[in-house]
Amino acid sequence: MRVLTTEEAKFSTKQIAVLALTIGPIWFVSEYFTNAALARTRVATTAILFSTSGLFTLILDACLERQSLSIVNVVAVIVSMVGVVMTTIGKTGAQDEAQSSSSMYVLFRFISRKERLH
Repeated sequence: MRVLTTEEAKFSTKQIAVLALTIGPIWFVSEYFTNAALARTRVATTAILFSTSGLFTLILDACLERQSLSIVNVVAVIVSMVGVVMTTIGKTGAQDEAQSSSSMYVLFRFISRKERLH
């Protein structure tokens, strides 16, 4: 990836307006559906779905060939998905809300479940 110089990085007012008119509606629709999901489901469910957006972005970028898959991108998405899984396991397996909020508890619970399966 090439780094732009200061002169190359400057946008004209027209370019900024075009970018704003392109990104604005996409952002608005995204926020609308996020709030609609929050109104109809639990916050935890919406947060889990929202946190998977990195995976879908990576897949879409690869399919459209806008960005090549790099090991850094794939590892970042995997770490994000592991966090989602740990949160899900912790929320569904915990007896009370205080117990499920500790990330260390979620990690230990996940490890203990794997040990019981073997």
